[in-house]
Amino acid sequence: MKITKCTYDGPDSEGNIQYDMEASLENASDYDIELIKTSCFIIDEDGILIDGSFDDELDVNIDSKVTESIYIQPPWSLLEQIDTDLTKLKATVNAISFRREPYELGMVDVPQDNKTISVLDKSLDVCGAVKVFGASLNRSKPNDDGEVGLVMKVGVRNLTSDYIERISVKVVVIDQEKVHIEEDTNYVSLAPNSSTLISVDLYDITEDILRKCQIKLSMSTYVPVGSNSAEAIIEKE
Repeated sequence: MKITKCTYDGPDSEGNIQYDMEASLENASDYDIELIKTSCFIIDEDGILIDGSFDDELDVNIDSKVTESIYIQPPWSLLEQIDTDLTKLKATVNAISFRREPYELGMVDVPQDNKTISVLDKSLDVCGAVKVFGASLNRSKPNDDGEVGLVMKVGVRNLTSDYIERISVKVVVIDQEKVHIEEDTNYVSLAPNSSTLISVDLYDITEDILRKCQIKLSMSTYVPVGSNSAEAIIEKE
């Protein structure tokens, strides 16, 4: 990885300094990259932290063996808090790249009313890494406009001693003609050997539309494929 843009602008009337950073990242792995997490530290000439940002996520699609430009999310700083020469500040950036492994979990019928639930009545292991304890789906009472909400809950457990950065669940409402009505996604991180519940909520769906609809349920896990670091002097824009 190489930092291709590293500048600052300001201070403005309130004393804020804005940074602007980009980097060129090569996907040297044999997999497509679909997620990058970055950290960015602003350090002085002695290597001491002035400010920083971390756990910033970029949803990308970088093919194997391809190099692309990525945006680095920098912090902002107040000039009065920086007791050093601005021309001697540096940015040190770390980026971790992830590939996505998708899995189709199955179809779930939409409950006929708010008094019942529908379930995905199967438990499965995903590549020996994640255990899925099926899923349940419930719906709310219709509001005054005849709209209802749906809540899908999926139970998962990390079967490994590794931290899983992201497990995402996608819910798609499909009618009997296979037309996509609504969709949403939610995700969590999962510590080693731990369990959690992933909940995906859909709101304000017309009750009449839901008749004879099903939910297509899928899951993705994100696996690290590489880590890169780079450093550059921050120049005046």
